[in-house]
Amino acid sequence: MLLAYTDESYDKGCYFTTAVILDERVVRALAGRLDRVAAEAAGHWAGALDPAIELHGYELFHAEGPWLPAKREVRARVAVYAAALGAIAEAEPHIVIRGVDVRAHKRRYQDPWDPHEVSLWHLLERIDEHARGRDERVLVIADELARTDAGKHRANLRLWQRAGTPGFRSSRLASIIDTIQFAPSVESRCLQAADLVSFLHFRRQSGVDRERRAIAANEMLWGRIEPWVRHRSKWVP
Repeated sequence: MLLAYTDESYDKGCYFTTAVILDERVVRALAGRLDRVAAEAAGHWAGALDPAIELHGYELFHAEGPWLPAKREVRARVAVYAAALGAIAEAEPHIVIRGVDVRAHKRRYQDPWDPHEVSLWHLLERIDEHARGRDERVLVIADELARTDAGKHRANLRLWQRAGTPGFRSSRLASIIDTIQFAPSVESRCLQAADLVSFLHFRRQSGVDRERRAIAANEMLWGRIEPWVRHRSKWVP
């Protein structure tokens, strides 16, 4: 069986949803490697970080939340991010990233879909396609959302499995089993893996970093995981 861990990153202009798809046999090993990355970071900032600290892309990148004690050591934080991405790469994931140009979507349609809904069905189509290609079944695990949003996405999955996803690639997502499972990322190293990939991808494509060293660091980090990004696309209506 496959496990697809998903996370989203967005602003007013774009909405991206990322899936890190793993063979069930590598999940515990990946979690163990990410545990060691966190523990080594706690050792570097002895007494300031919890060895079980969450590897959260935004907080690690900006030294916020529990990563605040690491604020002054930019290179050390980049090294932690690189080590985490290296650990993810060792699991040989199949990474899929689907996005929506939110502004173009609103310009084209009087009653536009929720951009999360659009990027999610596009992502699920690609997850299902990958699973079918391997003759596998796949369970989708997403970062925890508000109860109403989680219920909406579960209901959408049921609808799409009965009637097919909207659009020209319509699929009944036959390889996806059960429902979308929602879990807190702090309790799942593999959801943290999806967050790290999602945040870095969005940071690169947004163009928010203009300083040469920041861009170089982003490119170095992306190089750790890019070979495993099997599909990456943004829908511009």
